[in-house]
Amino acid sequence: MERPDRLTSNPSNNVLQVVYVNYHAEDLLADSLRSLLSRSAEVPALDVTIVDNSCDDAAWSRLEGIARDRAQCLRMDDNIGFARGCNAGARAGTSHHLLFLNPDTIVPAGTLARLWQALESHERALIGPRQFADEGLQFAHAPLRGARLFDEAWDLWFARGWAPRRSERFVAERARLFARQGPVRLRCLSGGCLAVRRSVFDALGGWDERYWMYGEDVELCVRARRSGVEILYLPDVPIVHFIEGSTRHIPERAQASHQDGRRMFKRSRYGRLVSAIERGLTRATHALLPRRDDPWQRARTLEDTTFSAPFGNRPWAVELGRSPLFDNCLSAFPRTDNWVVPARLLEWLPPGEFFLRVAGEESRNRWRETGLFRLLVT
Repeated sequence: MERPDRLTSNPSNNVLQVVYVNYHAEDLLADSLRSLLSRSAEVPALDVTIVDNSCDDAAWSRLEGIARDRAQCLRMDDNIGFARGCNAGARAGTSHHLLFLNPDTIVPAGTLARLWQALESHERALIGPRQFADEGLQFAHAPLRGARLFDEAWDLWFARGWAPRRSERFVAERARLFARQGPVRLRCLSGGCLAVRRSVFDALGGWDERYWMYGEDVELCVRARRSGVEILYLPDVPIVHFIEGSTRHIPERAQASHQDGRRMFKRSRYGRLVSAIERGLTRATHALLPRRDDPWQRARTLEDTTFSAPFGNRPWAVELGRSPLFDNCLSAFPRTDNWVVPARLLEWLPPGEFFLRVAGEESRNRWRETGLFRLLVT
């Protein structure tokens, strides 16, 4: 439930309301808010709302110091999750446009202006920028794949060595997408930075509050497409979104929520019967499909972070992900023949196992992986 601890109540005629949902991420939020406010002149007016899910007096006191008179704060009695938090923040304002922004983000120069222009140009759209994991704007987050029917079974075919080019098709798609200029229609956008007109958001009914964290952005995009709302990705508009910055202190709960979100979305999207059939097929594939190759075992230990273009002056990529499938990963497309992975990015990685690969365009629109490496972060 909401409590009436509000730092400020800004005028209701502001044009862009930015909504943060915070959970023990005050340090990151302070940096994000500082970068956001430094760009405030890029839009006619800016209103900031912070929804605090921390349920902790010390965290609230820190948040008061961060927000001061620059933001409106809503304190929750319980950790109500991301979707409910976003809806609560949106209800606290009446601005024409909304921007949902994670605390672990940094807003570069020009980004607010470009998002504002896109909102003004597209009456019925969800709009998202290209999200980078580093302040040098080199490693970009892959756009969301969503949760398609039978995708887990197909991923098992790759893991057992029967569909080796499945991963290479992903990097080819990303290369084409990131080379585009101007809005591109996609199936899904990340909720880490999502802009929408309030009239569109209200007509859609807001975020689906059945989702605690993860999956709610995919669900919102599907609901929007069914209602004739465009899903627009801006590959030439950057924002920095650090890797798992807001959830690294709750990794087990975040992983469980991710799986819960996928299951909930598929039950809602395809029905219980079809979802049960899919789970059965996935289990059967896991039990019966023989192993032809093991991408995990092919990975060498990462010892050097300097790489060279594998096919001369043709486009190439360096990608970093949790899995050698590289479906949900970070992608860099160097413009030079030799390139060094930024040390700052590697230092920021959360604990766990990561994979890094080098891939190049062997021929037009045909990419091939030329190196696969393993990195263990402790």
